[in-house]
Amino acid sequence: MARVRKPVGTSDGLADLSGSWQLKRRTVVLGGGASAALCAATAIRCANLPGARPLTPQEWGADPHFGAPGVFKSTLRIHPDRPLLAANPHLCGTNIQWVDGGDGLLNAESLDFNPQALRAVAQLAPSMIRYPGGAQADVYHWRTGIGPIQARGFSEHFHRREKQQVRMGTAEFLSLCQSTGAEPVITVNTATGSAAEAAEWLEWVNVRGVKSSTGSRLPKVKFWEIGNEPYLHEAQRQELWQSAESFAGRAQNFLASMRAVDPSVHLGLPLRSDRFSSGVPGTPLPGFNETVLSQVSERFDFVSVHNAYLPLALDRIPDEQTLYASMMSATETVRDDLNATRAQLDRHSRSSGLPMALTEYSPLVAIGTAWDEHLATPAGALYVADLLCLLATRQDILMAQHWSLIGNWFFGAVDSAMRPRPVFDVLRVMKELLKGQIVAVECQTSRSFAVSRVGVARGTSAVSPLTALASRANGKLRILVINKAPHAETELVIETGESNPSRVDVRRLAARAAFATQSQQGLEAWLPQPEPAPEVTFGSTTLKVHLPPVSLTLLTVPETTGRTTV
Repeated sequence: MARVRKPVGTSDGLADLSGSWQLKRRTVVLGGGASAALCAATAIRCANLPGARPLTPQEWGADPHFGAPGVFKSTLRIHPDRPLLAANPHLCGTNIQWVDGGDGLLNAESLDFNPQALRAVAQLAPSMIRYPGGAQADVYHWRTGIGPIQARGFSEHFHRREKQQVRMGTAEFLSLCQSTGAEPVITVNTATGSAAEAAEWLEWVNVRGVKSSTGSRLPKVKFWEIGNEPYLHEAQRQELWQSAESFAGRAQNFLASMRAVDPSVHLGLPLRSDRFSSGVPGTPLPGFNETVLSQVSERFDFVSVHNAYLPLALDRIPDEQTLYASMMSATETVRDDLNATRAQLDRHSRSSGLPMALTEYSPLVAIGTAWDEHLATPAGALYVADLLCLLATRQDILMAQHWSLIGNWFFGAVDSAMRPRPVFDVLRVMKELLKGQIVAVECQTSRSFAVSRVGVARGTSAVSPLTALASRANGKLRILVINKAPHAETELVIETGESNPSRVDVRRLAARAAFATQSQQGLEAWLPQPEPAPEVTFGSTTLKVHLPPVSLTLLTVPETTGRTTV
């Protein structure tokens, strides 16, 4: 990612990081019985690919039923004794770049971390952090980022082509991971770097060992990614273009050289499908996946995809209702691409069964329009929650990193003034949910909606306005429910399979407007109208709760004695 040319700034101010939405927590006591595509746009715009036919005005339009106000009825049936798979905390990762002192993580002109930024990272507590880009990885040379600041060298900013001193070097990155408990992920430079350079980086980190400013040993790095987005052709960097055959040859050398240094590392290759299921091209290099999978004979351990920058309205911006409906159904397009990539991997013996990693993803509406900041809205955050629910139910997903951690245009979970964006709270809630075992959930609702294709996201005829996910861990059943309906509440009955629950903890994220933006009314635009705290009523084995529009609710139910806990 990081192909958007936007400056990054910092501020000494730090807002309360408890929520860019209204975040409510209440314990209810119950008695008596009864939760790249920008990359695709880059490929399409820079290579002028055919295939993204503009829609006519008659083809736009969400199902008006989806936008109708009122109350609809829904039922969730939870099966705590039917575990599907272990919950994957590695889904709650993020990205930082080497440029601009790690997008503002470091104080200006020093190697010291900004205390406000560190506080934000500590509150987010990402499970993984990927570095040094993004596209910025394609011009980064690790030796320029070692030693004291006066000895640091310069690498080139991918977009601005200016030489910039590297302050967020490897030691700073690993120190950040160590202080937050995050697993580090490094993307090596296959565009302007060499296999020897990457192997020496791996040796320096995992064999010789990187030391912190206090002299202590910093973490080794298990996961290394061989290049960022070699399947794209950035118009402003034509000198970096390469063919699929060229990348496959380079990948061979990188894999062999790095494996020789440390056989225990997990090495991943980036892939990109020719087209999304919407028909929109994904790369100017048709056949990229097949070429790489056929020609790379060295062992690799996972593949990485950037297939979830959605919906990315390429043709034109539709009306808000249609755009919102598309964002709420966009994970269907991601599901299609993951299934297609899975099938493609399994056709090749060397890649059959290998896991996939979404090393970058984000909601994305448009680039260079008045809609740019709409990715940093409650609607964008609900898209992230919906996507993570999808990933959490798949056995073949290794990890996922949201783009990105801080600043970085409208992408950061925390902006450059250290104010949380709506996705900040969603990532925190999802991390709380992703513990123990994911268990089976059945959802029935009286309402569904249809939407036409919007940009990269395909059209679909019947999508539920609810998404639900449940997990069991440490004697607790956690249930996450997303109400995507923009104006309608749902009266939800949850059949928990638990007898006489006596206590439930409720956390809710809700917004009064799906596309409320920071520039409209400041942070207050992300807060809903005042409303009563979420109430829960119950039957013998059920819970009943009203969910407001554009909301995410996490219920934590202590399991009754006699249940086997995870």
